[in-house]
Amino acid sequence: MTRAALFILLVISVFFNQLTAQTIHCLWEQKPVNIDGKPDEWPEIFNYYDGNTKLQFAFASDTGNLYVALKITDDPTQIRLFNGGLGIWIDPKGKKKETMGVSFPLKGDAAPGTGEGKHKKQSAAIEEQDPRAQKSDALRLKQHSFLTQTTLRVKGFAGVPEQVLPLKNDYGIDVAFNWDSLNILTIEYRFPLALVLGHPFNAADTLKPISVAFIEPALETPKLVQGEEDNSITGPSGGQNNGMNRGMGGGMNGGGMNNGMGGMGGRSGMGGSGGGHSSMQQMDPAKQEQKLWSKVVLTLEKL
Repeated sequence: MTRAALFILLVISVFFNQLTAQTIHCLWEQKPVNIDGKPDEWPEIFNYYDGNTKLQFAFASDTGNLYVALKITDDPTQIRLFNGGLGIWIDPKGKKKETMGVSFPLKGDAAPGTGEGKHKKQSAAIEEQDPRAQKSDALRLKQHSFLTQTTLRVKGFAGVPEQVLPLKNDYGIDVAFNWDSLNILTIEYRFPLALVLGHPFNAADTLKPISVAFIEPALETPKLVQGEEDNSITGPSGGQNNGMNRGMGGGMNGGGMNNGMGGMGGRSGMGGSGGGHSSMQQMDPAKQEQKLWSKVVLTLEKL
């Protein structure tokens, strides 16, 4: 088989994997993971990555808990998460129903000096930006997040009221986040398996995967400041299509989790002609809800 044929098969395989839920076997943990926002205890590197959400992630389990860890390396995605929120939904039956979940980070106000519009402009000339300014922006984001991101929101867990909880709480649904010396963000989550499955974990639970989704809500279009140019539409026809993106509609209302935990929707198609601002917003991945489902197989012992 020629190299060209191998390359085509690889491209098709990658595209197909993006359209279907991937199956992931949990890493086995000999002892409970310390939820502290540090990835030191994880036995392997984070070898799963999604290009739409820009999340690098891993799953682990022991006899009592399901653990989820996220690694985010770039500043714009970190800002997006802390401004717009992130939801993690779990379907213990292995389908794609948003049965129970946690919202963290919660949608919040942008840290001073780290607005989405600012970083959009900076990304076009990142090589020319003063490194000291980048470091200052990262520091502001950290300080703001540590002060404001102190709670999580839960929904759908039996016996757990739908409410806002501290990051460390009596239900054992815990979250922690931190940055390392390279400004890489790690977020760790712990879900008690008894709450997820509705019963204590046993060997039969390893035979059928559960489903886990990461959901980034659509970002609101920022209002232009007087005198600021709108560069969201480019080209003579009013814009360019960034490819097939996973645009999802809907959301949770009424005591629900609208901060990062949207409802199920369909995949968006190619936008209409003319390229008005609203149609470009639909085609812009940064302004669409991003949703990634994975099939997760719980582990009873080290593979």
